[in-house]
Amino acid sequence: MRQFLLSKSVIVTLIAVVAIHALLAFASFSPSTRADMSDLPVGVVDLDGEGLASQLLEVDHEMLQWNEVSSRTLLDDMMVEKDLYAGIVIPEGASEALEVSATSSQQVELELIVNEGANAAAATASAGVISGIVDEISHAAFEQHLATLEADGGVVEPGDLSALTSPVVVEQSIANPAGGQEGAQVPLMLVVLAWIGTLIASLVVWLSLHRTGQTPYGFLGSQLIVGAGIAVLQPFSIVLLARGIAGIDLTFTGQIYMALLLASLAFYMLQSAVLNWAGFGGWPILVMIWLFSFGMLSMAPEALSSFYRDGIYSWIPIRFPFEAIQGVLFFDGEGVTNRMLWITAAIAAGSAAAVAASIPVLRRRDLSVSPMRARLDRFENPPEDSVQEARVGA
Repeated sequence: MRQFLLSKSVIVTLIAVVAIHALLAFASFSPSTRADMSDLPVGVVDLDGEGLASQLLEVDHEMLQWNEVSSRTLLDDMMVEKDLYAGIVIPEGASEALEVSATSSQQVELELIVNEGANAAAATASAGVISGIVDEISHAAFEQHLATLEADGGVVEPGDLSALTSPVVVEQSIANPAGGQEGAQVPLMLVVLAWIGTLIASLVVWLSLHRTGQTPYGFLGSQLIVGAGIAVLQPFSIVLLARGIAGIDLTFTGQIYMALLLASLAFYMLQSAVLNWAGFGGWPILVMIWLFSFGMLSMAPEALSSFYRDGIYSWIPIRFPFEAIQGVLFFDGEGVTNRMLWITAAIAAGSAAAVAASIPVLRRRDLSVSPMRARLDRFENPPEDSVQEARVGA
């Protein structure tokens, strides 16, 4: 028993378990536990030109990064490009109206736009902070008006109380609606289904093509043809699953089909390239890419630490089809959508080229033997030197 517990297989197994736990914690849980919702870009459109905008911009809140925007049209464009999570529009004459709000029944109404499609959590959080800041400005104006009325002995009519107590109010609207926190998860769910489907398909195809009489060109041709077929057909099954089982109200448009097709093709080709070049040992590489991806996609990039944002999020392959699907669903295919689709297509083309370039590797490999069977044989019939080591240890 003692010899078994101290054997290499047990020690290696324990080390592997600890390594897997550490990898899971680092890849899946660490991005969210280390997330810091700060410096979220928001816009201010000052059509007033007086002091109300400066009161907002002077507030140094750690969650917000203020950006002065010249017009409402530019604000909308920046939201479509996902450059802003929220924006506030100060109407013309707002400062003047605020000065007389104590003696009139008119409140100053600011427009707060929430860019839900960019990231629902970040947009809601930043809009909440802005609304709180406006409430503070409104309360300060109320106290100032109240002091003026007391000094002048003025009388407030009942109908003017609301304008006195809340001189500044916010009218909130949603730009690029995502359907709240739940609806915002739809692009992630679709891209996960595409990745899982191709992850399984690429491995099953790769294993099944190892058979007697297999040639490198036959292996490669079958792999590419099956991959193209999966990419063409998988979008239909993904949408059917999303609508029929998950109950998601999803319209199957040409843009959705193209985004899912390119995503499926990119994932399949990338995974096949790794398997062709690295063999079955490349599987952990695919798992690591998987683990590092999904923990970050649901979060705003600004909330990630610089290590995860610049070192991992910026290049993970799944990010690009995710943003493309997000653009199709929430931004009517505008903004970054086409750019992300082209990048996804480039990943698919580059990965397909890597698959085609693996011919020399396939020629050196025995394609008539299943990698799974070979591994089982090595486990059941270890090399003679390993057997001799075990005998000496006994």
